[in-house]
Amino acid sequence: VGNLHADWCVHTADTFFARALADDEQVSWTGVGGVPDLGGGASGVSLSDLDGALESSRMEITNAGAYRSVCVELKAHHLVVCAIVNSGILNDLEQGALLGFETGTKGTTRLGGHDAAGAFKTLRKLVSNWLSDASDYGNEYADKLLQQLQRWLFSPLSALREPALRHLVELCMKKVFTLLLAEIRKLQVDVVYADMRRIIIATGKHDLASAASCVEGLKTALHKRELFSWLELEPVKQWHSLLFRGPFDYAGISAVNLPGESQWQDSIAPMDAQLDPRAVRTGEHSLDMVWNIALFLPEAVREHFYAIVGEYLLIPWKHD
Repeated sequence: VGNLHADWCVHTADTFFARALADDEQVSWTGVGGVPDLGGGASGVSLSDLDGALESSRMEITNAGAYRSVCVELKAHHLVVCAIVNSGILNDLEQGALLGFETGTKGTTRLGGHDAAGAFKTLRKLVSNWLSDASDYGNEYADKLLQQLQRWLFSPLSALREPALRHLVELCMKKVFTLLLAEIRKLQVDVVYADMRRIIIATGKHDLASAASCVEGLKTALHKRELFSWLELEPVKQWHSLLFRGPFDYAGISAVNLPGESQWQDSIAPMDAQLDPRAVRTGEHSLDMVWNIALFLPEAVREHFYAIVGEYLLIPWKHD
């Protein structure tokens, strides 16, 4: 206990991963001061240079528009768990180009076209064990490690930080993310915005009860797919109507009850006093206004901008 670091999750994950690597007869790359000893030509390259060389583009989908049905923001949990544990499915879809195929005994296994494929295989085994401990035996520490899995893998404080391994994990996450969005579209749900942390969908429903059923149906359908078996989509916010330009430029008519509640109820129309854009900016949330572009407008013009956007949202909704 006295040897545990301040960030016990990262330290514990490092310890378990180091033991798993040793069990699989792999060489640990831990170096002095937490900088990985990658050997060969990599020894003369700084860690930041390696991170930059392997850095991949941000995954983000934006479909700007005016959505006149109930829209829901879903927070995505355990995407990294799905990506690692079900990486075999991704590998099959890539015809072995991701991780390679096992063609014989341990000594003759052919690993695929990525430098970190061997370490990734050990990581997958470790995460699968944590899942078993958490789900089958109710181990709260295993569950905590799973919750912190992505933070550990990407943390600069991790003693087993390795840019190539992180890159491979990110690659798998992006493939799962892309397949997830494709599956959502197959279920006739419009994706307004998505990154690997949250997804905003337009349900096509005009009352909250129907929208709630749509969200639950979506979650049930996704859980039936093995690739998304460990994915959790948590509804965190909802709008009756949404005008969306981007994650930092949007406006919506906020619904009173969050979709995470057991029963959704239709909220009453906001009072006229609440529709004043000045009331919005003083803390009343009938209109959810997030406009970065408005910050570049003169104060007098900004008032008109908020008023016009508010009317554009509210007038059609009142007459729906």
